[in-house]
Amino acid sequence: MARRILCRGALLAAVPLVLLAGWLYLYAHSNAVDSTAQNRTLALLKDLKQLDSDWSADVLRSHTDINPNYDALVEPLGRLADSLAQLRARSADLHQVSLDEALAEVDKAVDAKATLIDAFKAQNSLFKNSLRYVPTAHQDIQARLRSERGAAVADGSLAFLVNESLRYSAVPDGEVAASLRTGIEQLRGASAGYPPRLREPVSNLLSHLDTLLRLRSKQGDLLRAISQVPVAASVDRLAAGFTQRFDAELDSQFRYQRLLLAYSAVALLLVTTATGFIGYRNATERQRLRALVDEQTRELKELATRDDLTRVHNRRHMGELLEQQQALHARSGLPLCVALLDIDLFKSINDRHGHAAGDAVLQRFATIAGQTLRAVDLLGRWGGEEFLLALPQTSLDHADQALQRIREALAGADFADLGSALRISFSGGLVMLGPDETIAAAVERADQAMYRAKTAGRNRVERG
Repeated sequence: MARRILCRGALLAAVPLVLLAGWLYLYAHSNAVDSTAQNRTLALLKDLKQLDSDWSADVLRSHTDINPNYDALVEPLGRLADSLAQLRARSADLHQVSLDEALAEVDKAVDAKATLIDAFKAQNSLFKNSLRYVPTAHQDIQARLRSERGAAVADGSLAFLVNESLRYSAVPDGEVAASLRTGIEQLRGASAGYPPRLREPVSNLLSHLDTLLRLRSKQGDLLRAISQVPVAASVDRLAAGFTQRFDAELDSQFRYQRLLLAYSAVALLLVTTATGFIGYRNATERQRLRALVDEQTRELKELATRDDLTRVHNRRHMGELLEQQQALHARSGLPLCVALLDIDLFKSINDRHGHAAGDAVLQRFATIAGQTLRAVDLLGRWGGEEFLLALPQTSLDHADQALQRIREALAGADFADLGSALRISFSGGLVMLGPDETIAAAVERADQAMYRAKTAGRNRVERG
């Protein structure tokens, strides 16, 4: 009898222990998601994309100045490596092959971009060597020609080639490059007319002129190759993989939470406290975590379409919107105007007032232009201090009037807090999309018109 009572007592004691163990097991799995780690991972992805965006902007700015400090192009590599190392550790904890593959894709894209930047630096070093050599060598040849008694060779052709080549180095032009190469070859063939002791210096000078043309023409191609490396796209795929995994973890946690609620209902001693606690936590925690994930997802999508500094469309998204407008133009036949706007003397603003003031000028320019334009007009940052504007269903005259309104608004704006006597203007090139013309061709025509506006004295709009 005593043994039976003892067995019953042990069974009664074991039941609540088993129920409690089951409750603790379900509770542990219902609270398994580390929301702090998830948010930290998503923040790392956001920072990684911002680093790439700043990196690409530095690369674009480097093409406008032939004497930049290229350390700024390489410096983000260290921070990128740190971010990727943290993401790699997080991926290892999740044990998901697709995340490892996406990380490897990001690593490959970053390495490809770094390799192209190294090639760009090497080419620019050779370019600057020739740029320093040419004027000195030409002066030496001129001095020797003047000292040659009876020399019947004129220096006009050589001087013209040198001056035009140096001008091309500052502002590349494909047609000018072809003409200069022809002139170099012709002068190389006529170099026998120079005095014997000048033939070798002339030949060396012509070789350096040819190097200037060749390397300057390649810089644009290499820069485009750098900007087309899909680092941001790879980061987007990685972010999608992490978000998918986090959603799965949240769904698993929510399933355990529902099981815990049901289990608590039948656990006699814990039903009241467990049901209230889990019900409250399920309602609040799920909403909070989902809101955090949604917020980070919205920020990643925003980074994919907006320029981080000016908040207008970035170049990639602007290109997609222009393709849509071109398709609408082709179907409807309604006019579509495209304008390329470049802030005048922007480099001098940075030099005199600092880069913070330059960034503020870009932001205010975008704000003023956006307030002046219609809701259907599209404004995007095309690169550096250049902005691209698309005006759907607008004639060339009305588009010109819209640009003049922007000029007037800028002229009336107060920039005194950024620098004394600071005035902002822009030079623009305006074109209307022709029948069967591509967006790229229209942008190129607008670019040429903009350069004409620059040459004509700035603070004006030229039609193309």
